[in-house]
Amino acid sequence: MAMVRLSFESEPLAVLEERLIALLGASPDYRYNVSRVYYPWALPGVRVPLAPPRLNNCCTFVEALRVKAFSEAHGAAFSWDARRHRQMMIASSQDYFSPVTAAVESGMALVAPSADVPPHPWTLIQGWRSQWGAGHTFLVADHHAETDKVLVLESNAAYGSTVSATVASASCATSSASILLRNGGRGTRCGRGAASARRTPSGGRRA
Repeated sequence: MAMVRLSFESEPLAVLEERLIALLGASPDYRYNVSRVYYPWALPGVRVPLAPPRLNNCCTFVEALRVKAFSEAHGAAFSWDARRHRQMMIASSQDYFSPVTAAVESGMALVAPSADVPPHPWTLIQGWRSQWGAGHTFLVADHHAETDKVLVLESNAAYGSTVSATVASASCATSSASILLRNGGRGTRCGRGAASARRTPSGGRRA
């Protein structure tokens, strides 16, 4: 099934794609550390440790990027707090896909409409190969239909904060939601996004 690229022009919390792209410049020098993390900037509504040292993990990379972009664009109209932060850190066993939940409930993303279509540009995905044993939070910036590859933004143990092209995988449980982004020159938007719970042969959720 072909992906329909959505416009989020009518979404009040949608932000320009350029905002996220500009913020990526603060991430390349970060190294991955699953337990010791330091944010490149302060976040509203929650106290977080600030760099240096420049260490992050997959959850903090995604949270720092999205929350900074939305809070700067919308000020008091966008709310973030310690509860949302804990959701990004997957602090509760009640919701294994809580980063997607946080994105949707805060107004940054919309639940993905179907598990049967490729991820929309700027989709947040939480995936698990094994519960608590091997999970990952990352962003899909775009999907290339001809090769079925996705452009991934992530922090990982091998390279730290990085951009990579990879073949779309169907080996984990996932949940996802589309971030609400306005046209950044490609006809796509990062913003409240679309989130949808989906399960692939390996499992996960997108937003």
